[in-house]
Amino acid sequence: MEINGISVKLTDLAAWWGAVVSTLILIFEFVKWRLDNKIIVGVPSHPYLHNSGHNYSNQVLQIAIFNKSQRKAYINSVHAYNSAGEMKVFWSNAIDSVGNTINESDLIGVVDEEQIYIREYTCAPFLSYTRIEISHSFSKKPIITIFDPHSEWNNTQD
Repeated sequence: MEINGISVKLTDLAAWWGAVVSTLILIFEFVKWRLDNKIIVGVPSHPYLHNSGHNYSNQVLQIAIFNKSQRKAYINSVHAYNSAGEMKVFWSNAIDSVGNTINESDLIGVVDEEQIYIREYTCAPFLSYTRIEISHSFSKKPIITIFDPHSEWNNTQD
């Protein structure tokens, strides 16, 4: 076969066609895979923790994390900030009956949904505006959510 004066074998043409099509499919699948990676964070709230007549609820924040991807996601850091600056916090996906974090980790896997609990180092209550940054495996940019007891809904998602 001759195209524009160049001799081309039909098998070479088929090989080039297959290479182009498979490369386009690979690019499409990669873009689809990158766009599929989505973490959604719920509104921070106080869990219900009443033990021996004492209310420990305001010392802990609970945040629902939803993974909308088909891949497992990982929460690898949680930072909290109030008007005084960064707060030292413990975080985990489990707490005891008085709100102490259990099995603190630097990595929590999220398949579908997970609860994250945050407790300030000195057990001070979360009573005012607190900005929470949650870093995860799908992005280098953390998700920021706001706890503001004076607002019904104030949450930013990327």
